[in-house]
Amino acid sequence: MKVWARISLIQALIVLLLPVVGAFGTKAGLWHFGLGFQTLQWTFGLGIASAISGGIGMVIWFFTAQDKSNLFLHGKAVFLCVVMAVFLFSLYRSAMSHPPIHDISTDVDDPPEFFVKSAERGNSSNPLEYTETKRERQLEGYTDLMPLEIEATLTPAVALVDQAVRDLDFEGIHTTVGCRAYADELRCSGTIEATDTTFWYGFKDDVAVRVANTYLAGSTIDGGLSYAPGSRSLIDVRSVSRVGIGDLGKNASRIDAVLKVIEEMSADDLQELDDEITTFDPNQIIEACARGITQFTIPPSEIEISCRNYVPPSVDSGGDEDVG
Repeated sequence: MKVWARISLIQALIVLLLPVVGAFGTKAGLWHFGLGFQTLQWTFGLGIASAISGGIGMVIWFFTAQDKSNLFLHGKAVFLCVVMAVFLFSLYRSAMSHPPIHDISTDVDDPPEFFVKSAERGNSSNPLEYTETKRERQLEGYTDLMPLEIEATLTPAVALVDQAVRDLDFEGIHTTVGCRAYADELRCSGTIEATDTTFWYGFKDDVAVRVANTYLAGSTIDGGLSYAPGSRSLIDVRSVSRVGIGDLGKNASRIDAVLKVIEEMSADDLQELDDEITTFDPNQIIEACARGITQFTIPPSEIEISCRNYVPPSVDSGGDEDVG
């Protein structure tokens, strides 16, 4: 009977350790994430079996054994197995309560685009095309995700978002800027791309934060064009898992975290950035990119910026020219 009690406790310890081994083995690249998920099913089955075995042992030991000292071992084993089974069942309920989607955006009509991470993801990753199916599933499951508008021109807004992403300990951060020219305005955006690695399985999810601002056209003394930045910038966030069908709500919660950090940054921080950073001048940058200068930095934080296919806008082009 003592052996039975000890076996029950060993089984309970295996139930506790098996999902941890499965998760960190996946993170270390020792096996495919499918095997890591399979350990959760094994854990649930073994936990139920161990709980039943330990419960039977408790009953038999209670009514037949003179020495009740090992009754505690059976009880501990049953308790541990039941706790793990309840935890795994809660994960299952969470999975069932979220739509089977791994691509979430605050803008379902024109989600932020990935310019750098698309090459890093590889052919085995989930496709980045935002399909109508994704849009419908997001609208069913996440109705409260909205873009954020802040009182800032493009350059300090980009710097603010860059700092927010770094505060969240994201990695592989890249920033690109681009513009679309119209007859009377220049719609510019900076996109900050980064990767977030999950703690348990080491899944890499990609994030794109788009900062959009509209520059209004005006005339210079010599009859040329100049653009004045708008006073407000619109921030949209997109989060995409590289693998898996569903995400247990992880991408939506990550978007909430990004927007919350940006909102919590004080107005004084934003004003300081606005005072220190050289104003983003699309006229000068378009000219620089046209000369082949494809990268530059924004002082004082030295954010590296890459150009996206800039060409000089033209009022005579019909007012709809894509330049980035």
